[in-house]
Amino acid sequence: MRVVRDCPRAQDLPSRYHFALARLLSFAASRFRSPAAAPVDRVVYALDRDQSGVENYSVAIWFVVTLACYLGFLLPLRAPFNILAAIVIAPLSVQIAIPLFGGAFTLMGMKNNVTIVSAAIMSVMIAMSSYLATATEPVRLVAWFFLFIVVLNAMAWLILLPLRDHIRELEKRCGV
Repeated sequence: MRVVRDCPRAQDLPSRYHFALARLLSFAASRFRSPAAAPVDRVVYALDRDQSGVENYSVAIWFVVTLACYLGFLLPLRAPFNILAAIVIAPLSVQIAIPLFGGAFTLMGMKNNVTIVSAAIMSVMIAMSSYLATATEPVRLVAWFFLFIVVLNAMAWLILLPLRDHIRELEKRCGV
């Protein structure tokens, strides 16, 4: 893990974010905002892509709420019971899917299970969203929103590709 000392601009470095959309917003913030003075004399920032709690928790909540909406639509129960069951089943199903996918990929001899499991779970969610986007019920709005955010993140990744040198330049200014 890379560490930056005594550089208040490091707080907005895109390297501290996981998803491309958050990285792009961070890059824009670092370009257009002057750094605030550090509240203390010495500051240390870790340049790890999982350092943004706001980003990680908001994506996790969005994912589970979307899955709960899908399950509420797909479960063959009456109106209040399908919502309650979906709220309980959604986080449990994600927690069960992670070791199942991880175990399957480990048995196939793959090394980096975190990246592969994340891609597999997102692929399943994209497939479910694609299927439910064709429904006539209001769940299609949730599915289209999910697909919109996925496409927006992909577009942000494409925008960030030519900006890699500028991001490295920002990191060099902070001594990375």
